[in-house]
Amino acid sequence: MNTEPPTPARDATVAPAGTPAAPLLQVADLSVTFSTDAGPITAVRSLSYQVQPGEVLGIVGESGSGKTVSSLAVMALLPPHARVSGSVRFQGREILGQSDKDLSAIRGRRIAMIFQDPLSALTPVYTVGDQIEEAILVHADRGGGGRTAARARAIELLALVGIPNPRQRAAAFPHEFSGGMRQRAMIAMAIANNPDLIIADEPTTALDVTIQAQILEVLRTAQQATGAAIILITHDLGVVAGFADRVAVMYAGKLVEAGAVDDLFYRARMPYTLGLLGSIPRLDIGRRQPLTPIEGNPPSLVNLPLGCPFVPRCPMRVEKCIEVEPDLLPLAASGQAHAAACHRSDEIERLNMTSVDVFPAPARPAASGVRVPREKRGSLLDVRDLVKEYPLIKGAVMRRRIGTVHAVDGISFDIRESETLGLVGESGCGKTTAIIEILNLVKPMSGTIVVLGKDTAAMTPEERFAIRRDLQVVFQDPMASLDPRLPVGDILAEPMHAHGVPATDRGNRVRELLQLVGLQPEHANRYPQAFSGGQRQRIGIARALALQPRVLVLDEPVSALDVSIRAGVINLLEHLRAALGLSYLFVAHDLSVVRHIADRVAVMYLGRLVEIGDIDEVFDHPAHPYTQALLSAIPLPDPQKERRRRRIVLQGDLPSPADPPSGCRFRTRCQKFAHELDERMRQRCIDEAPALIDRTGSQDRLDACHYATPSSVL
Repeated sequence: MNTEPPTPARDATVAPAGTPAAPLLQVADLSVTFSTDAGPITAVRSLSYQVQPGEVLGIVGESGSGKTVSSLAVMALLPPHARVSGSVRFQGREILGQSDKDLSAIRGRRIAMIFQDPLSALTPVYTVGDQIEEAILVHADRGGGGRTAARARAIELLALVGIPNPRQRAAAFPHEFSGGMRQRAMIAMAIANNPDLIIADEPTTALDVTIQAQILEVLRTAQQATGAAIILITHDLGVVAGFADRVAVMYAGKLVEAGAVDDLFYRARMPYTLGLLGSIPRLDIGRRQPLTPIEGNPPSLVNLPLGCPFVPRCPMRVEKCIEVEPDLLPLAASGQAHAAACHRSDEIERLNMTSVDVFPAPARPAASGVRVPREKRGSLLDVRDLVKEYPLIKGAVMRRRIGTVHAVDGISFDIRESETLGLVGESGCGKTTAIIEILNLVKPMSGTIVVLGKDTAAMTPEERFAIRRDLQVVFQDPMASLDPRLPVGDILAEPMHAHGVPATDRGNRVRELLQLVGLQPEHANRYPQAFSGGQRQRIGIARALALQPRVLVLDEPVSALDVSIRAGVINLLEHLRAALGLSYLFVAHDLSVVRHIADRVAVMYLGRLVEIGDIDEVFDHPAHPYTQALLSAIPLPDPQKERRRRRIVLQGDLPSPADPPSGCRFRTRCQKFAHELDERMRQRCIDEAPALIDRTGSQDRLDACHYATPSSVL
């Protein structure tokens, strides 16, 4: 890492009101440039901010905005070819330009980092306990008690972050931990030496919402135990709303807005910030809130043009925006505590503009069949008592079956015309297995699958091939599902060719499909790698629509997209459903997205459905304890609501489907079982598996809990 001489801090550095003279961390004019074949990329541009002792600063922005690079620069962990300039002062001491020996006395002891992927950050050949001990011993003072004391401290830390049986688990290797437990171990390592500052880089990304809630609770515990300040880097504004004191928004390597958490969420004054807030589906509002996507993509950081880098995506751009890049300046009505980098921020503040004022939301389309009562609409997909099991095999030469994985265990649901069913649950609950069984269109191991009135067990090969026209799928990773060797036009024409659509009609249909999903007909000659993630997902949707299906199975279709891009894809799916009369089976772990797009929801846990019904009924008054825990774990992008909410934090991880608990499968993690039931009631949960039946007086609302009690958790 090449560093240039530090520069003094600018007056424009954003700091909280009443800032002490000596902040814990002061970053001033930080810039990071990488050399590439295409030219130099300045990933971080003149970044300035401060962090006070004990404060939580949230840094948010889309992928590629410079969040992670800036944090690595603060830790002096960038590769040697990175050119770094500016100043990073920690407790008054300049970090940039220090020798590796001097930095080693700070990193891990005074400043700690929690990385995004704990499996990559932990060494696979050492036990978790050994790695925590190493972090302690490297920074231990002489006479500190040696390895015995370090081992005791490691066990104490594992217990502090909520890992059960810490003495035994300290002897386990990282691959023997679940994702959530590995992240807990990373936090234990980070707080091992009572640091003054913890940098958490996307600590909850790729985790289930229940595990995310656990990790955030552990971070709060870690902060209380150490008194450390935290820099929380994330793309999830809901996490920031309930955790941070201040928020800094990055775009194209620079800060574009910064201030107290309430200022950012209720009084945002930069169009980009307003766009981010408007593109988030709200769990507490659902369809009543229109999504306002930010059109386009973040700019390339190679040879950025003059002016504001947000200009191509900003509806409020004027001539000055094209010519001059705005500085980050305090807002007139907010003082030094709230600053924005926009030539029109004063106008936004004066008119108190919201995201809908800046990014006009598309009108929600009305589906033709939505007014027809559900019971009068035809069933397109009917699944009854579906079972899918896998043998558990041991041995390489003498292979023998030692158990059974109960992936899907007797689930039932149906989807009517012009209806969207959301299928939700934690990773490993059986969602993907269920949709694979449906898409296979073969006789299931047990139960029935009826597609468009035809039982898959009785289908001939010809009928199975023909019905695939009406049942299509959109995959989670569009790049993996699109052939990189074919241009987009050929990818879209391929299913039409397979089903005998005349060649003369394919070209017109390809152009029609591209326009239908918001792309240009001339894009047909480009290859998938030439498109952004959101555009590739639109291509995947277009391919699924090529044969004019009636049912789409969507497997996590927006989970890999930035929040601003995600909103556009969600709006597109809603438009297509209304325009084409489609029905969706929407599989997701993000319940906020499901609330926005679905009519009904089915909640899965360990291979079984635990609750199913109308989306508003289930989300407003969930009856099953698992549904209540899932909903309470979803953060809301509303600081005031987050402060008032009752959080249900599940303990432990999902049990193995090869050895599910007896009776109610959720009882080992159930908050009601642990805290509300007497011994007689608990014994019933242990002995008797609850049936999925109506317990609330609504025939279309079913749950599988002996003691279901509808309650609001939002």
